[in-house]
Amino acid sequence: MARPGVSGPLFRSVLVLSRHALARAAASVNTPGALPSWHKWRHVPDWIVFDFEDGAPAEDKPKVRENMRVCLDAALHRWNSAVLAVPQRPSIAVRVNTIHDDWLAQDLQAALHPAIDALLLPKVSDAAEMREWEQRVADAEDSARWSGARRTIRQRPLSLMPIIESASGLWNAHDIAHASTRNICLFNGAADLATDFGVSPNSSLLSGSRATIACAAKSAHLDAVDCAHLNVDDGGGYLREARMARKMGFTGKAVLYPNQVRLANQAFRPTWQETQMAQQVLGDGSHGLHSLQPTGSQLGRVFYGPPHGAHAVAVMSQANRMRSSSSVSKQPSVRPIAQPRGIDFHATRPGAVIRAEHEVTVSQGDVALWQANFMPCSVTEASGLAAQKLGLKGQLVPQTMLATLAVALAVSRLSEHAKLHLGLYNGIQMRPVYAGDTLSAEFEVKGWRLTSKKEDVILETMHTLRNQNDEAVYTVTKRTLFGASTDVQELVSHTDQADFSKPPSPSPSAGVARTLAQRCDTDICSRYRQPSPPLSKGALVQHRIVHPFNVSDVMQLCGLMRVTNAHHLDSMRFDEEELVVPGPLVLSAALANVGSDLGATLHTQLVNATNINQVNPKDLVASLSFVHDIQPVAGSANVEEVTVQTFGVKNQDIDELAQCSFPLGLFSSSPRLPREYEEFCDVVSAPLANNLVVQACQKVLRLKP
Repeated sequence: MARPGVSGPLFRSVLVLSRHALARAAASVNTPGALPSWHKWRHVPDWIVFDFEDGAPAEDKPKVRENMRVCLDAALHRWNSAVLAVPQRPSIAVRVNTIHDDWLAQDLQAALHPAIDALLLPKVSDAAEMREWEQRVADAEDSARWSGARRTIRQRPLSLMPIIESASGLWNAHDIAHASTRNICLFNGAADLATDFGVSPNSSLLSGSRATIACAAKSAHLDAVDCAHLNVDDGGGYLREARMARKMGFTGKAVLYPNQVRLANQAFRPTWQETQMAQQVLGDGSHGLHSLQPTGSQLGRVFYGPPHGAHAVAVMSQANRMRSSSSVSKQPSVRPIAQPRGIDFHATRPGAVIRAEHEVTVSQGDVALWQANFMPCSVTEASGLAAQKLGLKGQLVPQTMLATLAVALAVSRLSEHAKLHLGLYNGIQMRPVYAGDTLSAEFEVKGWRLTSKKEDVILETMHTLRNQNDEAVYTVTKRTLFGASTDVQELVSHTDQADFSKPPSPSPSAGVARTLAQRCDTDICSRYRQPSPPLSKGALVQHRIVHPFNVSDVMQLCGLMRVTNAHHLDSMRFDEEELVVPGPLVLSAALANVGSDLGATLHTQLVNATNINQVNPKDLVASLSFVHDIQPVAGSANVEEVTVQTFGVKNQDIDELAQCSFPLGLFSSSPRLPREYEEFCDVVSAPLANNLVVQACQKVLRLKP
């Protein structure tokens, strides 16, 4: 039996024609050579099903059979003469009455029309009943006699499509699928199944039944067709159901109205990303087990073996078959051109300054949204009164928001197709930023070099935010890893190679930090924060605040930050659990968890930060902070500078973390590569392995205890 999707008929869209639509189609066959009205549909289903069972009341059943015969007689001549003006004729099936129904004999007689390909068998309960169906159909075929241009039914036996719509049928689905060599698919009869179980059609039980039916079908190399979506005007709901069914292994879905045909054909075809990946797998030429970096992906390498090669062959076969079955419009057409995104290495050299395409006017609402997600840690960001006491105009825009904007606004011109964000260094705020300011971004290419394997390029850029007066207000340095084509590798190899063996040297406290330290007295901040707790060098502080990420918040923040990367936003291409929380948001969450645990904080300055493991929506981020150093601030008797390294950890209970001992070797103010953190955690700190998501070293200005 052929594997579904590789050969045999397509099952993307199975249109169940109502008796009223059938009557209209038969009425349209009123002149010689006329075709049933369904041939005027813009989108042709893979299957048309005539319903002799539930869709036809007892008094209408004879008329339904006659209307079907009229339509098929008219269509058959055109199909046989190969002049039908559609790319591929639909397959035809009949849903007959149950095996013990008095109407079945007449149904089978009508179903022996040579245009009919298969029978839908209702309420099949077990393998014995399936074998009884096979015998009844065979007996009907043997007794049939055809004359004239009609060929005998023996030349093409009717295929069978059992419907699983009872608890006993679901229990025996595997045996039903294997009971007859005529079977070509299993059909999910969810409405009757829900009734048999006494549950709502929306019950979660039906998700389990889908999995059972799909598994039974695949075990017999059959297709699996999902139930209908009853709201014919809810295109979005139909697509969601169809895509979910496809992920569960279904190859098609029932259609109740012609406007759903296009949706089904769209949902049950390989996506562009799937065909691109299949071409990459087949074009790789590797045999056995290997890994690939998907083209344009920032989600890391993917492991592949022989089964994935076979799947790639099936995907390309499906894509080619579906392409050949699609109608081609005769209207003039145009294909969209994708504008180039990301950095062009051929048009860029070290020293180049590139301006980002977006600018943002930061409203008070934007600041409120940010702080609703990420708790402010300094009094100047939390309190307008405290900021004014320190000589500022008002509450400052949070530094984590500035750092995120500095790199996010540059994504479309720099890193949209990068492989990996390696780290941030030396985040310095030169001037205060307030709600109402308009910020633009630019970045300077500081240097580049090939990686040790000569396959990728590391690029160092310095990002600058400017306000509406074109004054630099914030700068941060970033390192990014890019996949490189052969010509880019050649280009970079023949230019000066930057030395990235060490991170950029930390900058001394400057700008806003220095100003605040000089203006501060003890009374100003203690009014708005608890007194600073004593800290000692080498202390590890556990923070009680944790940050949960959810899809809606991440989407909203991505819009606020003008983030354009597909793997952060595109829920059509990626499942919710596959979407990735942007690295700067993970950093902001880890730092926000610190809250007031470090005391009355005036200002923070980012020394370096490294994203280590990715975070997805529904992940929870907790934080730990290690105190590296405490130094007095020159010219201020009330303020000290604490160098602290904060680690974000995902999906770990903070009370369990409190019982762990962490090796001092983990806490180094000089950042490591992500893989180096992982290797270290894998050896000495099991709770952190695969769960360490970010590290950030900061200089924190705070009131002395």
